Amino acid sequence: MAGLDGPPELPDRWYGYEGVDLVVLATADGTALEAVSEARFAALEEWVRRGGRLVVSVARNWDQVAASRLAELLPISFDPQGTVSQRQLSGLEAFCGSKSPLIPPGAVEGVPVARVRARRGVSLAEEASLPLIVRGPYGFGEVTVVALDLDRPPFDRWEGRRDFWRAVLELPEGAAQGGPAFFGMGNRSSYTAINDLSSQLRVVLEAFEGVQLVPFGLVAFFIGLYILLIGPADYFLLKKVWKRLEMTWVTFPLCVVLVSAAAYFTAYALKGRELRANQVEVIDIDVESGLVRGTTWFSLFSPRIDHYSLSVQPQLGQLAPGRPGALVSWLGLPEASLGGMYRRGGVGLFRRGYRFGPDAQSVEDVPIQVWSTKSFSAQWQQEASGLLDVVGPSGRGGRGTGAARLHNPDSSYLVGALSHHLDQPLEQCVLLFGNNAYLIGSDSRDNDGDGSVDEADERVLAPGVTVPLGEFVPERAGPLQSQPRPRRLQGELQQQVQLETGLLATPYDRTNADPDALMRMMMFYKAAGGASYTQGMTHSYLAFIDLSGHLKMGRAVLLGKLPASAPALTQILRDGKALRSHAKVHTYVRFLIPVDSRQ
Repeated sequence: MAGLDGPPELPDRWYGYEGVDLVVLATADGTALEAVSEARFAALEEWVRRGGRLVVSVARNWDQVAASRLAELLPISFDPQGTVSQRQLSGLEAFCGSKSPLIPPGAVEGVPVARVRARRGVSLAEEASLPLIVRGPYGFGEVTVVALDLDRPPFDRWEGRRDFWRAVLELPEGAAQGGPAFFGMGNRSSYTAINDLSSQLRVVLEAFEGVQLVPFGLVAFFIGLYILLIGPADYFLLKKVWKRLEMTWVTFPLCVVLVSAAAYFTAYALKGRELRANQVEVIDIDVESGLVRGTTWFSLFSPRIDHYSLSVQPQLGQLAPGRPGALVSWLGLPEASLGGMYRRGGVGLFRRGYRFGPDAQSVEDVPIQVWSTKSFSAQWQQEASGLLDVVGPSGRGGRGTGAARLHNPDSSYLVGALSHHLDQPLEQCVLLFGNNAYLIGSDSRDNDGDGSVDEADERVLAPGVTVPLGEFVPERAGPLQSQPRPRRLQGELQQQVQLETGLLATPYDRTNADPDALMRMMMFYKAAGGASYTQGMTHSYLAFIDLSGHLKMGRAVLLGKLPASAPALTQILRDGKALRSHAKVHTYVRFLIPVDSRQ
């Protein structure tokens, strides 16, 4: 945890927050809020919109906050009556499970609490129907409002502060005892040196088809052959056959050249001569705002010593005109193992660096050694329209007509219809809402070519095909009684299987190179059970990709994957032109869909 002395220390670029998990902004000091410049506020807003998490505490200066740009981010509106003095905050204490009262017994004065109403999101804690904590979405990020001043008495002296922050930050049990939250240290795999999901992603990216490691046995064979040729074989040939020992000046260099050439061509046969790229990308689409966020990770395998200048270009036809705000960087390894960011590094005498392009939208002259790999990450954001049609009780949305909402009348099923307008069908489709996962699709063809139409085929959603959400209604009285029940959300994410003794979750395997299983965890880490399911593996380095919080805030998420033959939606450019390589791409698409839960 780090504190800043004042607004001038805030970053003036959104990627200045990339090393930050969460920002807490207290507003009791009104002068500090006024001192935030337009550039610094724009950077904070952009970071939250891209997936950052912001906590704002407001009470005494509610009117100043309501009149500022900060109000645009907040999921609440302020009551003109301002604040109310509360002498009891049992709702807040129950929220965090604290046994210590926030307001000491016998206190004469109450605590000022802002009168707020939730505009979007959910209320996490209330006191006498007065919201105390409201959390709502802002783009792909989350904004939490606490309707009291956290930097003023009595909160700054409250013994339950640790429990409060544990609950607000959604830290696991025990994390509030101080220090970083590490889990399952005894279960961590020392031989794999993989403790974060991003490290497993690096392993997946650097596993290139057609590229084989040179076996140790082959290396030992060439070493033995080399020793035999320059030693006993050379001596026998010159002494017994040619009987001219002075010819060793010819045979010895010849042996060296032959063995070196054999090793060289053997290595090329195993590793290939072409540039290869492995790419995993996640395309997130906020149906309500039309915002599109593309996140891609890719590794290059270079067949020769070369320098690479790399950038990215979105390939979605429905994107609005304009330059995408892209960020390209290296993909770090958050480990203490060899090559990890937590390991003390040395300075290489002949090591060459590279540079970032303007606004970090490219990396230039990156050196990659022969038969070596290097991993990169990139993120872009742009607005788009017409990617998803949503039909709800309020009408049709999408295709330029604004965002309609699905309807959730009694917290048990959804009403409405969906259809997407991507250029490719979506495979492995699942609609996530609340604690349920609905396997959806409208294609009855044999898409996987196995000779039969099975569940994998039925989960394909073709472009322009409307799926009525009546199919998702659980078994209940009425004409939809025959429809299947949805799966439990956690069960679907954990790939639970039905046994005679009950449901059994598929154990998480940190050595699994299947990108589908890995990305399922990365995209919904908390909803899948977090570190308790992944056997201690954390999700800290790329936590912004986890949309579990949006499910808790009442949004639905339509998840699908583009076919393996489909081109990447984030094109990799080298020197401004499409990268010519043997590429393997995995593209996952998520639609964030608003849901109206009013009766």
